[in-house]
Amino acid sequence: MKLVITGTPGTGKSSISRELSKITGWPLFELNKLAEPYDKDGSVDLKKLRIKTLEKIKGKRDFIVEGHLACEFRIPSDAVIVLRCKPEVLDKRLKKRDYSDIKVRENVLAEALDYCLIRSLENYDRVVQVDATKHVSTKFFFKRVENLKSDKIDWFKSLKRIALKTF
Repeated sequence: MKLVITGTPGTGKSSISRELSKITGWPLFELNKLAEPYDKDGSVDLKKLRIKTLEKIKGKRDFIVEGHLACEFRIPSDAVIVLRCKPEVLDKRLKKRDYSDIKVRENVLAEALDYCLIRSLENYDRVVQVDATKHVSTKFFFKRVENLKSDKIDWFKSLKRIALKTF
C-alpha cells in the first residue's frame, strides 16, 4: 500500500507513521528529513521536495510518506490520511514542544480552519480524516484506511474561542 499521512504539526503523524512502518515493514519517508534546509524566512522549496520525494518512492510497491507538507503537492498513493486534533489539545502539545507563541497560534488556527484537509482534497483523490486527539491504534487506523471512512470533525466552536482569544 502507498500511504501518505499528513496533518498539522502536533497531530501525531510521526508517532503513527513510525508504528505503522515497524508493524508492516513498509519504508517510511519523513518529509521533514527530506526537505532542503529552510530559507531565512523558514520556507521550503516545495518543487524540490516533491522531486526528492518522488525519487525516493520510485519503484516502491509499499511505502509511507509522512509530513505536514504532504498536503501541499500530489504524491502517487492509494490513500491520504489527514490526522486531526482538537485545537485546544493541539495548543497544549505544541507549547510542550516549546513552539513560539506565534507558531502555536498559526498551527492551531490552521487546524481549526481545516487547512491540511482542504489542501489534501485539492491534491488527492482518496482522502480520509482521522481524529487523533486521543491515541489512535494501528488497528483503528487501518480500518479507516480500508473503508476510506472519515471521522466527522467540526472545530467551529474551537475557532470561535481562538478568534476571541486572539483578538
